[in-house]
Amino acid sequence: MSHLSLPTSFFRTMLGVFTLAGAVCGTPAGAAQAELGARLLAAEKDGKLAFFLPESHIGTPMQKDPYFNGPIREAFAAASELLLERGASPRLDYDYQQRHCTVEGPDEGALDTELNAALRAHPDPVLERVMPLNEGIEHLGRFMRFELLLQAWSGRVYEQPAGGPAKNATTVNVLPSQSGRLMIEKPRPLRSIDDTATFFNAYCALVPAERSILIRSLIDGWRPQAVAVPMLQPESGLRGLYRYIDALYRASLDDIRDTLGLAPATGTAGPDMAHAERRWSGEELIKHHFLIAERNRAWVAQLPAVLATERLPFYAIGADHFADSRFGPGLITLLRRAGFHVTLINDRPMLRTLLARLPAAARKPDAPASREEEAGLLTGKCIRIPGNYSCSWGDATTIYIATLPTPSSSKELLTICYRRPAEREPLNQCVTATVPRAPQRVADLAAAADMAPANAAHAAATELRPDTTPPPNRSN
Repeated sequence: MSHLSLPTSFFRTMLGVFTLAGAVCGTPAGAAQAELGARLLAAEKDGKLAFFLPESHIGTPMQKDPYFNGPIREAFAAASELLLERGASPRLDYDYQQRHCTVEGPDEGALDTELNAALRAHPDPVLERVMPLNEGIEHLGRFMRFELLLQAWSGRVYEQPAGGPAKNATTVNVLPSQSGRLMIEKPRPLRSIDDTATFFNAYCALVPAERSILIRSLIDGWRPQAVAVPMLQPESGLRGLYRYIDALYRASLDDIRDTLGLAPATGTAGPDMAHAERRWSGEELIKHHFLIAERNRAWVAQLPAVLATERLPFYAIGADHFADSRFGPGLITLLRRAGFHVTLINDRPMLRTLLARLPAAARKPDAPASREEEAGLLTGKCIRIPGNYSCSWGDATTIYIATLPTPSSSKELLTICYRRPAEREPLNQCVTATVPRAPQRVADLAAAADMAPANAAHAAATELRPDTTPPPNRSN
């Protein structure tokens, strides 16, 4: 089996937050065989409703289960906007390039030389291609340097071997998250609930000694020592990755049920001992306080403003943000403290009962101009071009574009551009990924207008062929 090498110091926390949002090591025997069960939450207050989907940031075959195909899909179809925790690079927020916490200590300053060296040695693997760091790293604020190194670390988590040059990195095609699947099937407006201010406030909420530990932990995370996680290439190795993610995800969902006062999901094969008996170090508690607890508070504080402008928001957030833990209250407790009634949606009848209680204006947009707008969908069309096609949908804040990466590909290149808040004015962010081609694309292109091909070869290449890619192995 192939193994992925990851830095030891930051592994447990960062793999959890950026991939699964659950810091668990170990796979409970037999747990991958049972269905995941109910997991969509509803938060209600004063006639307003918001959906919350605890998810892993990498999807698995098991997550496309009957509950996903039922209540989750139906709730998303009724929703007006998708809200995600993924924000843009802090390098795009110039207002924060030299921003400092009100109080900074000498211990933090003593780490500047190492922090600068680590940032030069490990620049962000994506942004470095278009926005290379110059020699003025020392002139950036400490928060910005820390955030850039943190982003570079998370961007290289899935390279193999660890620490090797980018040209030796292994490209791994994994399944999209549950929210990613939903957007592929029925694109709609999207918003980030994170921005640079969220991370800056969370960072500065720590005292200087805690920030020093956080910076030291990240610097040490780039050292040669590593832990091996059984997953990834070759294709059969992906099954190991999916089993690992499912075990982590299941443990987080059981924690959520416990916070709600419910028994573990049916079929759970006992508690994960690595999870139940976890002994958090002081360093890990600080990381979780920064990455989870403080951001949770910021998101709940934003919710009233979101509900004032969105008729029915659908949040998709890492599963480890919801349950209470030693590093602070989870989203469920914070929502309840803010006056929201939080419930687990068990099935479709319960979902429909919740939707029926909403005022008519919240169940659908006012005066829709089209059936697409009434369903909360983005509007657009496809155009066939020589050797390819371009399908685009959008509204005032979101643009969704699908094209072929190559003329004969069975995949699609999806680009989502959306507006996110910033201190001075809204900023636009675009995210691009290669995903399985959506089944409805054949029908979309059948109704599309043709651009005149330059020659017969281009005309033949433009013809869309059925996707013959075999489905993922579900025998986890």
